[in-house]
Amino acid sequence: MVKINLLPLKVKKSNVALRLYTYVVMGAALLVLIMVLVLVGLVGGARHAGKALAAVEAKRQAIADKIKPINALLDQEKEVMNRKQLIYNLSLNQGVWVTILSRLAAQVTNDMWLSTLSATPEGKEQALQINIEGFAYHKISVADFLANLEKTDIFTNVKLEGLSDKNDPAMKSVQFKISMTYKGYITATAGGGQ
Repeated sequence: MVKINLLPLKVKKSNVALRLYTYVVMGAALLVLIMVLVLVGLVGGARHAGKALAAVEAKRQAIADKIKPINALLDQEKEVMNRKQLIYNLSLNQGVWVTILSRLAAQVTNDMWLSTLSATPEGKEQALQINIEGFAYHKISVADFLANLEKTDIFTNVKLEGLSDKNDPAMKSVQFKISMTYKGYITATAGGGQ
């Protein structure tokens, strides 16, 4: 069967325009539909990303809660180590004083006595400057004491700072002042030393 379009040319042309218009509208609708689908996909992806981010944040918070006690333990460990070092330094210094006093006592002669002993540190690894004051019955005893101190292996720079006669009618004696440096070192402590 043969179809013949007997419509006038004007009507045929308007039909083409209508078809073209229909195709354009359908294409635009399809484009809008694609854009809506893409937008819905993006919103869904954003929701999924938000949920994933919330899960990551929850894990981070859980880890942070677990780390807090560990950090507290690390702080306690530092404090214990500082105290341990302080105790160690104090024990070293304690032995120093026993050594100094026993060596001094060994050098004191029978006719003299010490009235004052003071020590001043001279820096972080602190050499001690020791000052002694005392009395003796004779100047020769002070000279012997100085000589004995110079012979020891722990004192240096032994100096007689002062020597004077004490004019007491009940007892004739001489007063002396001696300074010296302890050869060892005193370890600095957080508590301020001795």
